[in-house]
Amino acid sequence: MEGFYYVIKKSANPFFAAFTDHIESSLYKKGKKLLLCCADGIPQKEIDYLNMAINNKVDGIIALTYSDIGKYITQDIPIVVFDRFFENHIIPRIASDNFAGGCLAIEKLLEFGCRHPVYIRFHSVFPGESDKRKDGYLHACAKYHIEPDYIDEVECDEKFSIMKDFIGRHRNKDGSLTFYGVFAHTNYHGYLFMKLLRQEGFRVPEDVQIIGFDGIRKFGNREGGLFISSICQPVELLTEKCVELLLYDGPSPLPSLTLLPVEYKYGGTTRE
Repeated sequence: MEGFYYVIKKSANPFFAAFTDHIESSLYKKGKKLLLCCADGIPQKEIDYLNMAINNKVDGIIALTYSDIGKYITQDIPIVVFDRFFENHIIPRIASDNFAGGCLAIEKLLEFGCRHPVYIRFHSVFPGESDKRKDGYLHACAKYHIEPDYIDEVECDEKFSIMKDFIGRHRNKDGSLTFYGVFAHTNYHGYLFMKLLRQEGFRVPEDVQIIGFDGIRKFGNREGGLFISSICQPVELLTEKCVELLLYDGPSPLPSLTLLPVEYKYGGTTRE
């Protein structure tokens, strides 16, 4: 079967949807077809799709997954993964510079007058490059002599209540908060935290400023504004690099990890 399989965690996620759109466009420009497999974050579903790809002898696989599928990957089909790594396979990986992005978020919050910036994260049980956003936060805290303060929980359905408890623990006697700035692990987490702050009577960005990570845009296109101020990933460049490495047929081995730079962009939740 001619074509390239693209195994994605969840197509409803705006970042994944934009990533998918650019992957398809980049492959089509090179005369290639894309077969999309949406696994909904279900490991067995991802394995089934991988087996189907292997059995049909596809030309290659691009995987955006947070499941441990490394042991199911064969050596005879080209594969590139975004963000994730597998301990038992050396597979070319593409990622944004998450560490630098974490540092940049804190530096921007400090630049905008925030003291004691906190970090909000709900993460996958499987390790990936995005974990380095927390490393960047901690590095910036050490550099600027800030006491780290954060939520760091496994992805769950209780995010709202966990964040509400966090706000409650950080209220001063006069009702104000002990922090003025928030770095959120994703734009989605930042958006949820913004909604909760407003429900609790706080103004964003007047009382609390928020910077997320991803760069998800309204209406899913370049013209749409950001939902919140964000450390933006270069989605189009990331997908082009995925396709470039997947189609590579040169003599030199591919790099195990390729990092692309991120940038801060205003989205209404910071004061500038």
